[in-house]
Amino acid sequence: MEYKLSLISLLVVLLFLSACSGMTDVTSLVKTFPEVQNFLEQYPDADLRVVYWSNSAVQENIAVVRSDCGDQVQVQPYWNVKVKKGELTLQLWLDGDTKQPICIIKKATHSSSKSQENNTQQAESKSQQNFKDVEKQKSELPNTNLEAQNKELISKINLLLTQNNVYKSSTEDLNNKLTSCQAKYQEEKTEKDKVAKEKDQYKLRSDDLEIQTNNLKTKNQQLEFTNANLEATNKQIQGKVNELIALINSYKDNVNSLSTSLASCKSSLTTCQNS
Repeated sequence: MEYKLSLISLLVVLLFLSACSGMTDVTSLVKTFPEVQNFLEQYPDADLRVVYWSNSAVQENIAVVRSDCGDQVQVQPYWNVKVKKGELTLQLWLDGDTKQPICIIKKATHSSSKSQENNTQQAESKSQQNFKDVEKQKSELPNTNLEAQNKELISKINLLLTQNNVYKSSTEDLNNKLTSCQAKYQEEKTEKDKVAKEKDQYKLRSDDLEIQTNNLKTKNQQLEFTNANLEATNKQIQGKVNELIALINSYKDNVNSLSTSLASCKSSLTTCQNS
């Protein structure tokens, strides 16, 4: 029962909104026009009013419309928009269906044009009343039509509820898959971070080994240089040793020569003594 009452309340609100949406849409639309924006920037507290002129209202007051927009204006529904500040008025006539501007006039209200302004206001009042009467007739549809619309709305709402349940189930399934995917992603991310950390450690070790290798190469070059110096020194020492050996051999020959001379001298001396 409460569910049906809620649907009926929703239907009433929709009918009310449909009656007001026309003027609301036009009001929002004209505020995007540069002329209206400039006027409102100069006069922020200006009064903006929207009136719907039906086909019959335009036909009865076509002279009013043509006095603003020209004789080429045809009899058809129009939206009349007035942005007014004191005696200064920005007036717009919009196509009743497309809401595109037919003409835009900026004028000041003087005593000479007050009678025309009164006529326009009377026409607007009558057109506005016609608009309200049309909307009232729309709202006073037979109960059978309302019941049919109500049943149709209930059917659509039930369909939407069914679709909502399907979407809800699908959403829960997707949420579960998303949670599983996020967990798997987190696990892979943790593993990836671990691998990246190990890679950084290996790189540090590699850099350390490279430094040590460079140090060993430097020491090896120093040893090679030292060995070259030692070889040169050894060659110099060997040369000195060879010179000493040659000198010793020379001394040895001299000693041998002296020993031979001494022996000969001793033999001569012995011979002399015997004589």
